[in-house]
Amino acid sequence: MQAQIEAEKALALVNTSVSSEVQALFEKIARIYPCKWEGINMIILDDIVIAPPYDKVIVRPNAVAKMDIGIVSKTLSGERKKLNMDK
Repeated sequence: MQAQIEAEKALALVNTSVSSEVQALFEKIARIYPCKWEGINMIILDDIVIAPPYDKVIVRPNAVAKMDIGIVSKTLSGERKKLNMDK
């Protein structure tokens, strides 16, 4: 039963509507922050959105930001560089 729950959680983190490069970016960010997919948008800590082209972070209106957006932005930039997404 526990294995099934873990498998379902892992499957929820996979988005077949995005490129493998974007999926890899999501997986790297998800190792650092709680993340989920909302359509093709990455949602970080329920308050921060990373939308196509996945190069900047946006705080949702009326969000109660749980951390500094600058930290998430710096993480995004660093992970994009590691994946050679900044060309």
